[in-house]
Amino acid sequence: LIAAFGLFLLVMPVAPDLSRAAEPGAAHFVTEFGNKMLKLVQTEQNSPEELERQMRPLVLDAFDAPRIARFSLGRYWRGMSDGERNQFTQVFENYVVHVYSARFTGYRGERFAVTGAQPQATSGAQVTSTITQPGGSPITLNWQLVRDSQHYKIVDVSVEGVSQALTYRDEFGSFIER
Repeated sequence: LIAAFGLFLLVMPVAPDLSRAAEPGAAHFVTEFGNKMLKLVQTEQNSPEELERQMRPLVLDAFDAPRIARFSLGRYWRGMSDGERNQFTQVFENYVVHVYSARFTGYRGERFAVTGAQPQATSGAQVTSTITQPGGSPITLNWQLVRDSQHYKIVDVSVEGVSQALTYRDEFGSFIER
């Protein structure tokens, strides 16, 4: 009887298998964002400044910039006043928009595809995708998303395994220390 119960426990899942649970909302969110970004950068733009202006609402709507800003400052965030936090968050938003518009400038003919999505225990999801460059190797992107009651927001993007949020944290921490 004990052996039969042990066998039952081995074959009976004790928790839902999250790896099989569909995450169509997260995958759709990232697909839409990626395709909008590529469409925007692949149209003829007047200038890098114009591209940045057009990209601003798209990036700020998709990213949880206040959360990333707080994470980026790490322990330094606690020592700041509310005014300083708000000011840094605004500057950080400008920085993120500038970085993404600069990175995507010159993209022509790339294809964006979501390759997988996994729900996360903390009411979010991780979505994997690739950007395929004509004649080049695909670039792998891993998107960390959080979800509030209605919407997903991006809190980190890892490009070829390098976390952008951790990179920002290292850069800002190093700058503050100097």
